[in-house]
Amino acid sequence: SRFLAVKNSRAGAIANLNPQMQIFLQTKRDLLIFCSCANNFEKQSKGDFTMPVRIASSLSIAAIALSGMAYAEPPAGADHPLSFMFGEWVGEASGVSQTGPYAITQTERVGPILEGDAVVIEGRGYSEAGETMFNAFAVVSKTASDGGWEMRSYAQGRAGTFPFELTETGYVWSVPAGPNARMIYTAHFDGDVWQQTGQYTPEQGEPRQTFQMTLTRTSNTDWPAGDPVSPNSGE
Repeated sequence: SRFLAVKNSRAGAIANLNPQMQIFLQTKRDLLIFCSCANNFEKQSKGDFTMPVRIASSLSIAAIALSGMAYAEPPAGADHPLSFMFGEWVGEASGVSQTGPYAITQTERVGPILEGDAVVIEGRGYSEAGETMFNAFAVVSKTASDGGWEMRSYAQGRAGTFPFELTETGYVWSVPAGPNARMIYTAHFDGDVWQQTGQYTPEQGEPRQTFQMTLTRTSNTDWPAGDPVSPNSGE
């Protein structure tokens, strides 16, 4: 049986699992975790006839959660599809809000986490006095239902998941902007220069640019994955 394969042969267990579980175990990390569980089962299951049911149930739950999903772990380093964004950026941004025109100093920091599965972005806008006027946070990952990229964005007490499309020179993403309109943000990267515009785009009528920024990459960063909490920090 599939369960006995887990006990008698780790390699056989993996080969006999359903396709969703094989996808789940394709990384080295998950493979080690699975083999450790199989080894612990050999040691702990003697005299415990409920152990097979509990482990089989756990595997079934994982398979259901992953059904229909394709798991492909992006690289975390320079080969990552979004590596052109990584680093710390500083520049100027301006636009028009509901209260009128504005101009701020804009900063961004971007980096991968979870071995490249996700890319984290934090943006801040500062007044001339150094006061934080705007703060936004986003996570970009290749987890859209169509297998593409998507952005989960948080700003000003609101959150949403939006399409995120890579282009030859950067990316495009958009958010709803009232009835029959969207805000479309288009970014272009040229080495250490990041330019981005935002256009209010109604279904009818001409688009209207309401945001623009130009940033320069000032340094690399190991944020957010760098300097994790040590398991020995409490000693």
